Amino acid sequence: MFNGTGNVDAKVPGSTRTAEGSRIAGHKTGKSFLITIDFSSSKPIYRQLVDRIIALIASEDLIPGDTLPSSRKMSSLLGINYHTVNKAYDILIDAGFAEMNHKRVKVIGKIRKKNDEKIDPDWLERDRLIIAEAISRGYSKQKIMDSVESIIDSILGGDKH
Repeated sequence: MFNGTGNVDAKVPGSTRTAEGSRIAGHKTGKSFLITIDFSSSKPIYRQLVDRIIALIASEDLIPGDTLPSSRKMSSLLGINYHTVNKAYDILIDAGFAEMNHKRVKVIGKIRKKNDEKIDPDWLERDRLIIAEAISRGYSKQKIMDSVESIIDSILGGDKH
């Protein structure tokens, strides 16, 4: 369960809000995590929330069995609409990162089946668009490859996995 202080820290008044939470008992006890929403971003708020939760799962700051705050609690912590949180949670559930269990959204965690043979076509298309944009902006193949490797290392914590 999201056992944070319940405080919302507005780092830049009106533009960014951060909710801090800590792990449930027995899961990396004492380790906290942050969910930040940037209100000045062009990215929709629900997408920011989805992306941040997926990043927390990838970095193992959220692990299988952790329970996300209720939609009402999360909306209150972040100062966002309840329906926005519901939309984000629905996306996480549909993508297989979470499940609804007795009206609580529980993290399933990484979808870590060794599945190198078949890559999800939607995921592949998103990657293709990001890489196409990088090429269109003039980045070299090596710069893109270095950037991807750096991102993977930062998510996995270097040699963590």
